[in-house]
Amino acid sequence: MACIAPPDTSEACPFTIIGPLVCPYACLQRASCFLTKLELEDAHPESTLAILPAILASYALASPLEKRVTVTHTGTINSPVNGSSITPGIPFDFHYTDGWGTGCYPGYTLINIWLVDHEPTGSDLNSTYQFPDGDYLYYFGDFLIINDEGLPPMSPPPPPSTFTLQEPLDPAYDDTEVYIAVVEELTSCVPTSYTKYGLTSNDLQYSL
Repeated sequence: MACIAPPDTSEACPFTIIGPLVCPYACLQRASCFLTKLELEDAHPESTLAILPAILASYALASPLEKRVTVTHTGTINSPVNGSSITPGIPFDFHYTDGWGTGCYPGYTLINIWLVDHEPTGSDLNSTYQFPDGDYLYYFGDFLIINDEGLPPMSPPPPPSTFTLQEPLDPAYDDTEVYIAVVEELTSCVPTSYTKYGLTSNDLQYSL
């Protein structure tokens, strides 16, 4: 059974009263009691109160949070769209919408942009959440999206409106499908000691 957890944007876990039970509200992956609202409504007050001391004790004795990381599909590559062509030396449009704008909006979003030869998944990233050397075709760089017009520019710069593949790939990739991939990092708007990464990709047609 699980108490209703608040959004994972909360950094604190205050107590709240649900029916007869005082239950610590759970941040993402921080729940210490597990009683659903439905089950609480069906539960007898006597039995609920009987387990209350054990629930509160387990919450109080919980070990400090360790750093936890999740990799999910979050943002959107608006351009280039799936099926677009990419040719060395020819600019192509780029626009990315980060995935954290609903509910909690960080001032800045760090992204890095890659070209790879397969549709990437979180398991392709190394311990620093980048593609290891030899596992990507081209690295376009790190960029910082400014989400509030009132904030000053910082380093690295915002992503440009166009990118260019400066060097041709191995001839074996001519007329094959490659993928532009964006890794997005968010350390704000998440519970303390958590970091989230978003991994998004679109397929492109490479030609010399």
